[in-house]
Amino acid sequence: MTIAQFEERLLALERTVEQIQMQLKFSPQPAPAAETKETIPGEEDLIPDAEYPIVLAVPPKEVLHLKGKLRWIRPGPRGLAISDAEWASLQLEEEDV
Repeated sequence: MTIAQFEERLLALERTVEQIQMQLKFSPQPAPAAETKETIPGEEDLIPDAEYPIVLAVPPKEVLHLKGKLRWIRPGPRGLAISDAEWASLQLEEEDV
């Protein structure tokens, strides 16, 4: 993303925030809940590179609190690191902001 694109998005967000603030000033009613099944778009409605709410897992219905004692600590396996060549093969690059 270039600086110009970043500035353009920032200006669009600022305008949107201003519009929402104006709506809130003139609308005393509470806003409807944003997280409803009707507002989540279907797969064909998704826009590439856009952010959407996501639920990774169903929250647990029951939480168990258990107590325990730590009996021992052992060192882990030493062969878990990857070499510089393996890092390079992953082709991970930081995105310019």
